[in-house]
Parts: sequence; structure tokens; C-alpha cells
Amino acid sequence: MNNAVTFVCPVLAVLASAGASYTDLRTHRIANRWLLSLFLAALLARFALWGRAGVYQGLLGAAIPFLCLFPLFALRMMGAGDVKLLCVLGAIAGKKDIPGLMALSFLIGAVISAFLLLTRRNGRERFHVFIHYLYGCLKNRKISPYSENFSFGKESVHLSVPVLISAVIYLISFFYTRD
Repeated sequence: MNNAVTFVCPVLAVLASAGASYTDLRTHRIANRWLLSLFLAALLARFALWGRAGVYQGLLGAAIPFLCLFPLFALRMMGAGDVKLLCVLGAIAGKKDIPGLMALSFLIGAVISAFLLLTRRNGRERFHVFIHYLYGCLKNRKISPYSENFSFGKESVHLSVPVLISAVIYLISFFYTRD
């Protein structure tokens, strides 16, 4: 399949994450309708490009973020919309590219978080909250949801933004890594 046709997947990844970032930043939610539409569009595009094998690879790509990130969602360390967004990107990128996209998203998220900790000068406070959480888990001998230790607000990072940046890098890298 030529590059002009397979270019659809990286473009769809950028559009998906741009729309998700926009709504996430405005409303603190990523609409299920948007994510479901993009998930179906991803599977349709993969079917058009590679047939049933493409759909299979897309479903495997969607399963990877779900299996890796569901525990973080269950502990309220990560929002459901972020998990679903990465599942959609997995359906778009397939099982081969989604681990790299996830790793890059989290790396970019860590850099943004470090920048925010430095500029807000609340690193000591955030570290204290985390140590308090760990102490509570050890003391009670059970893992409790992380969000019970603080309210999500200005200290949380919208993961959709690092996902968007990684999708743009994925699109740019498409030109340099494909034949």
C-alpha cells in the first residue's frame, strides 16, 4: 500500500487527539460519542487499507492501552477518557505503534508535570500527598483510590495534551520512517 493511502492513520490520530484535547481542556471531559465515532472510523480505515487483518491489528492495538491502563483508572490515578483516547489511538495506530505512542505520551506528560511543579512551586506539597497515600496503603494493607487524597484541579495534567503532541510526532515521523 502506498504512503499516500496509509497516511490516513497518522492524520486520523492527530484529528482524534486534537478534538479530545480541545474538549478536555474546555470541559474536563472527553465525549464518549467522539471517541466511539473515532474508534469506528479507525476500524473502517484499517479495513479499507488492510482488510480483516487490519481490523484485527487495530483491535489488538486498542487492547494494549486498555490492559495496561485499566488498573490506573480503577485506582483513580487516570481518567476514563484518557484511557479510552489511548485505546482509540491504539485502534488507529495498531499494535506495532501504540506502545511507542503511549510511552511518548507519558514521557511528554512527565516533562509537562515537572515544568508545572517547578513553576507552581508545589513539588514538596505534591510529594507529601504521594507519601501520605503510600503510607495509607501500607498501614491499611490495601490499595485505595489515589484521588481520595486530593481533589483534581489545577494540580492535575490533562493527558490528552501529551497524547496530542505524541500524535503530531507520530504524523511527522511517518515521513521519516516509512518507505
